[in-house]
Amino acid sequence: MNWEQMIEMRRHKESTAQCPFDARNMSIRYLSALDLVIGSLSHLERRAIELRFVSPRPIARVADLMGMSWDGANELIDRAALKISKALATDQIAFIGSYL
Repeated sequence: MNWEQMIEMRRHKESTAQCPFDARNMSIRYLSALDLVIGSLSHLERRAIELRFVSPRPIARVADLMGMSWDGANELIDRAALKISKALATDQIAFIGSYL
C-alpha cells in the first residue's frame, strides 16, 4: 500500500465510522448489559471508545489525546468495539441482562 492509498483508507474510516451501539433505541435491560460489557474493558479501551464515539472525535484526535499513533488508536478502538459487539451478541449477556 502506498502513502496515498493509506491516507485515503484513513479518510474513509474517519468519515464512515459508526458507533457499535445506539443508546437511543435500547431497552433498560440492554443498557444494563452494555454497562457490564463496558465495565469489562480495560481503562484504555473505555477511554478510546468514549473519545471516539461519545464525544465524538476523529481517530487522529483520539490518538493525539491518548499519546499514541493513529494505527495504535485505530486498533484499540476496533478491538474494544469488537469486544462490545461479541459480548452483546452472546447468550451469556442476554442471560445476565434478563436478571437485571
